[in-house]
Amino acid sequence: MLKLIKELKPFVIPILLIIVLLFLQAATELALPDYMSDIVNVGIQQSGIEKTVPKVMKADTMSKVKMFVSEDERSLIDNSYKLINSGNLTENEYKNLLKKYPALKSESLYILNTDSKEDMEKLDSCLGNALFIVKNMEERVRGNTFNANEINLNETNVLKSQADGMIKAIPESIVKQSAIEYIKSQYEDIGIDIGKVQTNYILYVGGIMLLISLTGMAATISVGFISARISSAFGRNLRDKILIR
Repeated sequence: MLKLIKELKPFVIPILLIIVLLFLQAATELALPDYMSDIVNVGIQQSGIEKTVPKVMKADTMSKVKMFVSEDERSLIDNSYKLINSGNLTENEYKNLLKKYPALKSESLYILNTDSKEDMEKLDSCLGNALFIVKNMEERVRGNTFNANEINLNETNVLKSQADGMIKAIPESIVKQSAIEYIKSQYEDIGIDIGKVQTNYILYVGGIMLLISLTGMAATISVGFISARISSAFGRNLRDKILIR
């Protein structure tokens, strides 16, 4: 047995390469179900809206959201979103943004103005809860809508107290789904094509899955090819030594 192992010394590097390729193959096979889950959960169920951080919000929605966040969270939101309207944009900027957000023609909007991963994680937490509360308040407080500017301090405190109890009593997954539904309705009001958002997300994730599948296939083929070369050379070397003896 030891003699056979010694005969494998010339093939140490190819064998190590096979081990690496096998790990790569396993990693690609394990990654695919996660991406398929993203297509179903995010692409189909959530219409391609991945996080509870809207890329754009109406000004009145922003006012409502700020009612249900802390001072630190309010500061983070102010630093992460930029107010846009026909008065603070150049002509070209206005035309380009109007194509993306038709509602800009008649009202001010807030657009996301950060790509910091840390800020996005914080926003995902605070905005998810706030949007969930706003959605429920619009359905329960004053018919189907409420104006943040019409609510006094005492009413605000009462609403916050009710909101805290509501958040604690409901699972986080339900809060997130409800917030995303509200974001979807906001996008539709702003004029964003939700179907296009969904299609783009599914195509993006599907493209990643295709690349992963091709990588796994290449790893599988390479393992078979290298293994065949090693076994062929190993057998040839053994035959030569046996014949010499």
